[in-house]
Amino acid sequence: MCPSYTIVQGDQISGLAERFGFRDMATIWDDPRNAELRSVRTDPHVLLPGDTLYIPDPDPATQNRPSDRRHRFQVPALGLQLNLRIERQFGDAVAATACRLAAADRPTDHTTGGYGDVGRAIPRSAREGGLLLHLSLQASGASVPLDFDVPFFIGDLDPVDSPGGQRSRLANLGYYRGGENPVDDDELASAIEEFQCDNNLPLTGVCDSPTQAKLKDVHGS
Repeated sequence: MCPSYTIVQGDQISGLAERFGFRDMATIWDDPRNAELRSVRTDPHVLLPGDTLYIPDPDPATQNRPSDRRHRFQVPALGLQLNLRIERQFGDAVAATACRLAAADRPTDHTTGGYGDVGRAIPRSAREGGLLLHLSLQASGASVPLDFDVPFFIGDLDPVDSPGGQRSRLANLGYYRGGENPVDDDELASAIEEFQCDNNLPLTGVCDSPTQAKLKDVHGS
């Protein structure tokens, strides 16, 4: 087993556990050699490219059973839960709305909850997904069906103390509408100020520690 692994974009701890043959991601995450990483990354599913993660050697379990009999062993499966919250502009939840959620396997049909929430179990190795919202548009007194398709990546969110993590959260919340490459610095500063204004923070246009904490709280991760 490799003693260390350098995180790349899209890595998250559950997927890495499956890749390296561990049933429980805690076996990797709780390794004493990862104490320093745990001190700066409070969520093991939100890692930064370039982080170093130590991979322990596997410790195979053993069982003593009579060799002249047939035995059945069951290993509990540890999956991964994907949770989304869908909102319109200004935080209005898209509640009680039919949708279809896909992630690395067959799509499943759902109805969003009262807070626009929807979720399902997904494979630990899932990297991409998509949400298809079945909306309707009022036009000329009639209701016209309108499907809204939202693709997304799983594991791509960077920590909130990184510039990319801040931009992604602001974009997901509808504040930042500029590009990623290159970044629109004026648009980003305006997005930060708008977020600060909506959350009673000093208007600095800089994503400082209090703004980061509130941004993580509002975004949900």
